[in-house]
Amino acid sequence: MESTNTPTPLFEIRDLQVRYGDMKVLHGINTDMPAKEVTAILGPSGCGKSTLLRVLNRTLKLTPMARVSGGTVKYHGENLLQHPLGEQQIRKRIGIVQQRPLPFPMSIRDNVMFGADYHNKTSSGKKNEQAQLYLEKVGLWNEVKDRLKSPGSRLSIGQQQRLCIARSLANRPEVLLMDEPCSALDPDSTAKIEDLILKLQEEIAIVIVTHNLAQARRVSSNCLFFLNGTIAEQGKTAEVLNNPVHPSVQAIVMGKEG
Repeated sequence: MESTNTPTPLFEIRDLQVRYGDMKVLHGINTDMPAKEVTAILGPSGCGKSTLLRVLNRTLKLTPMARVSGGTVKYHGENLLQHPLGEQQIRKRIGIVQQRPLPFPMSIRDNVMFGADYHNKTSSGKKNEQAQLYLEKVGLWNEVKDRLKSPGSRLSIGQQQRLCIARSLANRPEVLLMDEPCSALDPDSTAKIEDLILKLQEEIAIVIVTHNLAQARRVSSNCLFFLNGTIAEQGKTAEVLNNPVHPSVQAIVMGKEG
């Protein structure tokens, strides 16, 4: 019998259900997410997109009254919710970038190295070298190299977002989750983040929540379209956005809703 050589998905999600107290917010989510590709999660506000990200990097439990009430999520074939690596290592491997950048109250250099130093105990002699490496990855080095000791909070909001991405990358994650990373940014900063996403997909998997259909077209190869806590459409981004089947997805894509 011939092998199909189909790669094992990075994430395998089956019948995932999440509740906030008595309210069900995810209803039977079923999908696979590949490694080293960009998956966009689309849909109107309140449909469960960000909740799924919190499940994937094990931070759902930090939301009051939130819990996984059914189904399974596998990461490399292992139960993500009871993974032998433990929460700390999972969050190192599955990083997250929030909607609004949150630089820590410390220097630009120390912001970049915060997580890496915590997890890996980076030697002081290599901190400058490592900080430069990750600032270069996000295209920020030439903009900040003469003020590495300045507070990260003094950067522009677009620079702060790239700083936060550099901080996540310094942990050497396998997956980077991005929750509306460009919603607070100007067009120039957005373009820089999108260029970065396209480069990073050669190294890691990226899952990006976005309301911006054009952005999803530009950066993602796969997409999930959420409606009311369910996946209404999923597949290759071009196919889902050009030929949606679900009537509400059709209306949103054609600009009649949303």
